[in-house]
Amino acid sequence: MRTKIDIARRESGYTVRLTDRQRATIRAVLLFIRDHGGPEAVILQLGCSVEVLETLNQRLGDGGPRDWSIEEIHSIYSALGAIGNLFSSEEEFYIRLGFFRENSIAMALSLLESLMRSETGSLTRADPDRSLGDSG
Repeated sequence: MRTKIDIARRESGYTVRLTDRQRATIRAVLLFIRDHGGPEAVILQLGCSVEVLETLNQRLGDGGPRDWSIEEIHSIYSALGAIGNLFSSEEEFYIRLGFFRENSIAMALSLLESLMRSETGSLTRADPDRSLGDSG
């Protein structure tokens, strides 16, 4: 699965380019979180209501690049980061969602890195070539 996500800053928000597989993956994550734990759990994990989550899911289903607010991107980022904690094993994760935990983590990290690049022109001011996932 391609985990790199591209974001471009626009006057009306951020344009996020996703592949069909990335879109389907994010939708699966959002729907699983919606159905696992109730409305308050959604707010705790994603910082948005179930209604906002459902709107995000619907917009993702429409396809194509579109403008997103930072709050919407935050909810998607949070979902990709939180989903792995809802399963006790990689096997259970894969069986329920159809992709590996590491893919959702990589997509979340890519979303953050791409957003940072769109804001500053580089990943970090100190070292634009270093990935956030690099330890050295």
